Amino acid sequence: MSSRFLWALKIFRSNLSSTGGCYSIFNQYRSVLHKNHTGDNYQNEILCRSFSTSRNQLDLMEFFDDKKNWEKEAIQCGRPWTHEELRIKSTVDLHKLWYVLLKERNVLLTMEAEYKRLHELFPAPERIFKVEESMENLQEIMAERDRAYNYLETGESGEREPYIHMNRMGRMVKRTPSEHHLPRWMNSKFSRRLIGPWINEFRRLEREKLMKESRSKDVNKHRYKKRMMEKFPHLDVEEL
Repeated sequence: MSSRFLWALKIFRSNLSSTGGCYSIFNQYRSVLHKNHTGDNYQNEILCRSFSTSRNQLDLMEFFDDKKNWEKEAIQCGRPWTHEELRIKSTVDLHKLWYVLLKERNVLLTMEAEYKRLHELFPAPERIFKVEESMENLQEIMAERDRAYNYLETGESGEREPYIHMNRMGRMVKRTPSEHHLPRWMNSKFSRRLIGPWINEFRRLEREKLMKESRSKDVNKHRYKKRMMEKFPHLDVEEL
């Protein structure tokens, strides 16, 4: 064995015996020998492990703002995150940013409720709207990436397309699919529609209302054209 290895083994045994045979000597420090650039002499170098700290556990105070901002009447805040700034970030960073914004929104809503309870003015209430705008922009960017991925893999957007559906009053309306606890065929309450002969009167009144609104729009448009032609006789009716 080389003298370098024997010397390192001797140091390790002495440290191991001094710690009562505990193998945590590797977690505390390591003694390594490296060759000096100026000669063949060996010197001892202590390599400490990287410094790390744990997150502060503030219990319920996590829902409150920093105490130094409690007595302030005005608090400076930045602008919301823009789409351009969010597009250059990775998906992992966007997920981390989402939870940071979510925690910040919870803090601001808690402080707003506390200020209302104390009948005081909440400083910088626009912070809530800026955080919510940032969260909306982040959701839009994630939706863009999901659509791009689905188009690349399947050729479809993967989003729920709206469809025409008959509601309980017998009207055909546009509806967006959503998740439910029960399927439609198992939901007896949803299956009991209000459609019947008696509903024809309400449908007739609805059609009459729509016809009156359409006629009112046509009359207003005709009056506007007449008024403009009296003011500006050189105007073309078709262009108007």
